[in-house]
Parts: sequence; C-alpha cells; structure tokens
Amino acid sequence: MSAIKQNIIYNSILTTSNLIFPFITFPYVNRILNPEGIGVVNFANSFIQIFVILCSLGIPFYGIREIAKVRDDVSLRSKLVWELTFLKLCCFALILIVYIALIFTVPKFNNMLPFFLWGITSILLSVLDFNYFFTAIENFKFITIRTVAFQIVSVFLTFVLIKTPQDTLKYFLLPIIILLLNTLVNLNYLRKFVSWNGYKLIGHLKRHYKPLLLLFSILLFSSVYNLMDTTILGFMAGDDSVGFYSTVYKINRVPISIIMVVAPVLIPKISVEFSQGNFSEIERLLSKTLRLNIFVGVALMFGVVAIAPEIVEILAGKAFEPSVVTLTIMSPLALIIGITTCFSTQFLVPAGKDNLLMKAVLFGTVISIILNVVLINFFRHNGSAAANIITEIIVLLLCYYYASKSVSVKLPLGFLLKNILVCLPFVLIAYAVRTYSPLGTVPDFLLIIVLCTLYFFLAQKYILKSEIYNEIENFALSKLKR
Repeated sequence: MSAIKQNIIYNSILTTSNLIFPFITFPYVNRILNPEGIGVVNFANSFIQIFVILCSLGIPFYGIREIAKVRDDVSLRSKLVWELTFLKLCCFALILIVYIALIFTVPKFNNMLPFFLWGITSILLSVLDFNYFFTAIENFKFITIRTVAFQIVSVFLTFVLIKTPQDTLKYFLLPIIILLLNTLVNLNYLRKFVSWNGYKLIGHLKRHYKPLLLLFSILLFSSVYNLMDTTILGFMAGDDSVGFYSTVYKINRVPISIIMVVAPVLIPKISVEFSQGNFSEIERLLSKTLRLNIFVGVALMFGVVAIAPEIVEILAGKAFEPSVVTLTIMSPLALIIGITTCFSTQFLVPAGKDNLLMKAVLFGTVISIILNVVLINFFRHNGSAAANIITEIIVLLLCYYYASKSVSVKLPLGFLLKNILVCLPFVLIAYAVRTYSPLGTVPDFLLIIVLCTLYFFLAQKYILKSEIYNEIENFALSKLKR
C-alpha cells in the first residue's frame, strides 16, 4: 500500500473518531448546560482561541512545509524545531501581557474571569504543540492512536464530572486537561526524532521572520472571521444566540471533518513536489482532490439540509430549535471550505505564495466584520451564519483567482452542477419520510439517511456514471476480497 493511501486511512480513522466521540457527549452536555451554558463556554473559547492562533505564529503551516524538506536530516530538523519553539515562547510572553490586560479591563469578561484565567493554560500549551512536526514526517499512525486514546478519556470524564448546569466551568476545563496530557505524550515521543541538544543550534532566526510574518498574518485574519463572529455575537446578541450559533458550528464540524480527510496528508507531499519542480504531479493531485471534495461536499450539503430538524432535536434538544434555520444557512460550509483548501493550504502555502493567501484572508476578514455587525443587528445568530457563508465564498473566489495564475487547475463547474442536480432529491426524500412515516424522530432520521445514501450511490453509478464513484467502489471491493 502506498504511503499516501496508508496515511489517508489513518487520517480517516482520526476523522471518524473526531466525529463519533464528541457526538457521544454532545446531546448529553447540551441538555444539561442549556443554550446559555453552551454559549458561555463557546464565547470564552472563541476569545481564547484567537490568542492561541496569535501565539502559533503561523508555525503549523510553516513548520510542515519546512520540516518536510529536511525530515531525513536529524540535525537540520532538530535545529528547525528548536528555533520555531523559541520564537513561539517569545511570542507567548508578549501576547500574555495583552491578554491579561484585556480580561481584567473589559466589563463583559468580569463574570467569566475564571474561564479566561484558565485560558492562559491553553495558550501556554499551544506553544508546546508539535503536531505540525508529526504531520511533516507523515507519522499519522502516532497522531491517530494518541488522539483516539485521549478522546476515550475525555468522554469518560464528561459523563463523570458534568451533572448539573453549575458544571459549566468543569466542562470548559476538560479540553485543557486533555490538551495537557497530549502535550506530555508529544514531548516524550518527540525525543525519538529531535535532538534535545538542538537548542545549541539555534541561530539565524531572521530567515524565519518574513515567511512567518506572512503566515502569521493569514492566521490572524482568518481567526478573526472564523472566531470573531462568535465573539461579536456574544457582545451584540447575548449568550443564548451564541449557544444556538456555536451548536450549529459544532454540528458542521462533522461534514467539514469528513471533507478535510485528504488535505493534511497531501500538504507534505505537495511541498516535496514543489521543491522538485514537479508541476504536472501537483496539478494531477489538486485536480483529483478538487473533484473528490465536490463529490463529497455537495452530498453533505444537501444531506444537512434534508435532516436539519432531526439533527438539532437529536443532538441538542428542543431548546435549540432556533438552530435549525441557522444550520440550513450554513449547510454549504463544508463544500466551500473543501474547495478553498485545494487552492489555499494545498497550493498557495506549499508554493510559498503566502502573500497572496494573506490578501485573500485579509479581504475576507474585513468583509466578515462588516457583515457580522450589520446582519447580527437584524438576524442575530442567523446573521452570523449568513456572514460566515458569504465570507467563505469570497475567500474561495480570491484563492482560486490567485492559484489559477500559476497552475492550470480549473473549477469543474459542470461537474459541480451535475452533482447539485443529482443531490436535490435529498430534500424531497426527507419531506416524504417526514410526512408519511409514523416512526418518530430518530427512526425517521435513520431512514432518511439510508434512503438518501442509497439513492446517491445509485445515481452516481447509473445516472452520472461517475469515475470517482467507480474508483471508490473498486477500492472497497479490492479490500473485501483480501
């Protein structure tokens, strides 16, 4: 089995676990903490994550790209890891001053001070995040085993510790505990690949400044339009709206995670191809990934629309019914992000065209802030959802425009339209089941999924005669025959 296919399998397992484990606890926690409690936790997290991203300095992308180039040289990769960690520590010291000043001076934070004080731990632990290193050396097996193990621990602790609406802070602290355990395991395992005397090699830090400044700017502005919508919503509309919106955002992590399975695996591969100047292989990988993302993304989009009422009721409860419209508005998110990733992190970043990606993200950030401020006034959480979708479309178009100047990969609009037309009946299938089935919410939910899935594969095979479907079918059959 090729390394790429093996890594995709590991990443698929990781993605599946990231979907299953959170949703084991999701209905339980939502019903205990209610929209207000969920809103408080997610408002605090959205603010803290901005500083986590600031502290990362763009290293998650930069580190993958640079370490992938020298991964077979212990001395060079050790030197690189120590230099990047030193830079993150310096950044943490500066950011901590700003963070502490804000949490003690902004009135909105007064009643939530314990959350923000514990948030300092999250920011500090992000300095010691070496996932970028294990991704760069394509050690997806370790990432998968470690993550699944701690997800099991997290589920167990959730059911043991979260019992009443007063356990909001405990729920907030659980990810920090898991992050601490992850960090300890990462540091221990890192010793096998990095020399601990590497700190003696630190030098010539200036060579990192320019590329990191560009990637830092990209992450800064992308964090604004990915996290500030929740923060702005919290200031303008209250904790219940944040609860409705953040619940939808968590639900959307399922289709987004599914469509992002391939991306982390291909970034190191494409980085190596760029270093060797193999543009034909780059175009082949991007074109194939683009069509696969459309194939999966369109089905996920219409699937979410079809079962939005059932998803919200089953996972969050009737108290979150206002989230149904929000979820419908945000249903195209996975498709849009999947296509954008092909041109941004899978092309512009490995190609070293970080400045172009920064322009796209900067423009998207400005649009996001304007749209959120305007639309939240009229539509609250639904306004944030609409602002999010419009912003992502704008960033997609800009990334495609910049990438198309360097590589001959086009948006397959005909392929996109065909898949949209094929998936439209999902909505009719859901309506028919909802109208005529006497079974109830959960059985209806499962029946809609089964019928839509069966219809989708039959339509792909016999109506569209899709090459992607045939490849998936042949791969599955080859595995069953072994």
